Amino acid sequence: MTNSGALENLKTILNSKSLLENPHTKLLIDKSKKEIIFSTEGLKKNVETFLKHLVKVDKDMMELIFEGWSVVSGKYPILPVSYCGLVSKDITFLFNDNFAVILETPENLLDFHSEIVNKDLEDLILLDYVEAVGRIDKTEQSIYKGCLTEYEEDILNKIVISEDKINTLLVDMLSILIPLKWEPHLGWFILGKEYSIVSIYKKWILLETEGLLKNFVVN
Repeated sequence: MTNSGALENLKTILNSKSLLENPHTKLLIDKSKKEIIFSTEGLKKNVETFLKHLVKVDKDMMELIFEGWSVVSGKYPILPVSYCGLVSKDITFLFNDNFAVILETPENLLDFHSEIVNKDLEDLILLDYVEAVGRIDKTEQSIYKGCLTEYEEDILNKIVISEDKINTLLVDMLSILIPLKWEPHLGWFILGKEYSIVSIYKKWILLETEGLLKNFVVN
């Protein structure tokens, strides 16, 4: 399946109707209606307001950041951003322009996470869909494999470090606000049309979107 075809297939699966029918769905927000249309949990009104703001602002910020990345580097365009995701062992928070959904984390996405954790950078860079990989040390410097220039690597490393911190804070807040199992939190991803980025905290990969799509299958 082509990258475009895989994205279309994902869009077919991840729409309001199919997600409402999916037994793995825990919460569904319709962004056009600006309302939560399904939830397995009772949510207070101020929590609903927080979630609706979160899913709008976070994707807008990602697009702004990767607009800057496109200016800094002509390589590996992330835009347009198709989906943003926060991944925990039990649940995944996924959103795009139309909706946000919390659903049970697909098994193959957990397998993909395990592969990234257990492989060294030298092995990850050899995967046919991976373009660059990095591991962030305690001084927030990156041990890096790939063909980015020094300043491209520095910018991407800073993007990952910033998003790691923001998403850690968001998960801490979500753990308090929504009574679902958010820990252990495994990382986040940005799924773009051509290329995507995945962070598992302290390790990141820049890869062809096809590589992420084949590891994100919603049953």
